[in-house]
Amino acid sequence: MATDTTAAPARQYHQQLVHYLRKRITFADEGDVVTVGYLPTNAIVIGGGAMITTAFDDTSTIDVGFKDGNSTADPNAYATALVATAVGFIALDELAATTNIMQTEPATVTVSLNDGSGNVSAGAAEIVISYVVDNDQ
Repeated sequence: MATDTTAAPARQYHQQLVHYLRKRITFADEGDVVTVGYLPTNAIVIGGGAMITTAFDDTSTIDVGFKDGNSTADPNAYATALVATAVGFIALDELAATTNIMQTEPATVTVSLNDGSGNVSAGAAEIVISYVVDNDQ
């Protein structure tokens, strides 16, 4: 297992398989930057999204990104303004962008619920990030 310097250890199993992070957010998280989990060094994010289990009201959107790592924090590196007002799965929309990078240091995956009016009073989602690690040595 790799030694990480983030606040908590990144998940890294020793076999060739897809890893994942999962974090529940609710309308109470509006305006906060919530930690989804930690990526180990050289991890590659390959998928994920937001499973809206209870529709958020008002004009709620979700951003998913990272902080720490070896580059400038990017709060919407993996997803930008996913509309969260209907139940269902919404795939991350920035995985093919240049913002989806391999970090040469451990990174923290973050999610933010944004509501333009500040009147969100309902909603829940499961944020899922799938990634592969660098263990083919």
